[in-house]
Amino acid sequence: MKKLLMLLLILIINIGVINAANINKPDELLDTTLETPYGYIPNYRQEARDIITTFAKFAKSQNKEFEMFIFEGRKLLTKEDWEYDLEEYWDAKKYGLVNEDEAFLHNLFNRDRNESLVGSKTRLFLKNIDGVILDNLYCGNRPLTPKQQKAIKDHKLTIVSVEKCKDGKKLLKAKQELAKKKIPVYGYVNENNAFSHIPTSREFFENADNISTSKQAKNFLYQKYNNNYSSKGVWLEELRNNNLDIIIIDPFYDEHIALKVDEVNSLKYKKNGMRRRVFARMSITEAKDTRYYWNDEWQIGNPSFLRVGSYNNDNSAITDYWDQSWKKIIGEYFKSITDLGFDGVVIEDIDNHKYFEKLTPID
Repeated sequence: MKKLLMLLLILIINIGVINAANINKPDELLDTTLETPYGYIPNYRQEARDIITTFAKFAKSQNKEFEMFIFEGRKLLTKEDWEYDLEEYWDAKKYGLVNEDEAFLHNLFNRDRNESLVGSKTRLFLKNIDGVILDNLYCGNRPLTPKQQKAIKDHKLTIVSVEKCKDGKKLLKAKQELAKKKIPVYGYVNENNAFSHIPTSREFFENADNISTSKQAKNFLYQKYNNNYSSKGVWLEELRNNNLDIIIIDPFYDEHIALKVDEVNSLKYKKNGMRRRVFARMSITEAKDTRYYWNDEWQIGNPSFLRVGSYNNDNSAITDYWDQSWKKIIGEYFKSITDLGFDGVVIEDIDNHKYFEKLTPID
């Protein structure tokens, strides 16, 4: 198994930059259908689960304390109706029932939609991740479903929350209420500072203890952008100068200058000298034109796995993330992160499975 994982994660660096003008975002694509081999629709959710599971197994084979988090991806936590509908569609194609309606197929195949996950790929995925970052759990009033809550509880997953609140009073209330549930919060009111600002004052529920696992954390920083700092050195010094329990950062300064092993190690200690957890963030479903793997010749459709411009990131493209060539690229990227000695990784942009599901309706 380890040899198979290593084959996926062999590091080959191919430096390149693409003109951002080549990434366009035609909204009409949402109203078209995705070209796939006749009769074949991938399980886009399981494709994402499989990649994350492979990454987690590899990283934990190198470091048993490594933690794998996902940002959102709620629909990956349980098996829901879309996946059952897809299985019925697969069965219909198998038996030549391509013109039958959804209700007929459901009655014919009669799958138990509350089936146990024992032995399933969904359960394997849950066993190999360690935490979930939820978006607006309190201020956005986005609670988990009972099935999602059960999946998280049964697998003892750590929950942390990113809260966008209308004012400071609401944000303080969010931190207090979620703290009662032992859910740390990264919150903001001003979007101009969101995901870039490093706090210089004492953090809410500042913790003087060593943090050896995310379950012990009482606060965290989620930083996506660091190009507002004049240099990598200035940025790293700001990161060291606080007592946050978990810091989630980009493994590159300004998205193209890689961190070094000793720099990552220096971030593993709070200002008070106690240990903390340092996570890197990465995407498995989007490719950025600022990353080292991008080639000058790339544009939407070339390579074929570059599907469409991202709807969240101006310099990114949504990929056919199940494509073998793309999986090799992100496998190499993931291994480069683990080689730097990060305590864990946060996988972002997982909800792009919804984009493909809309393009390939199965009802």
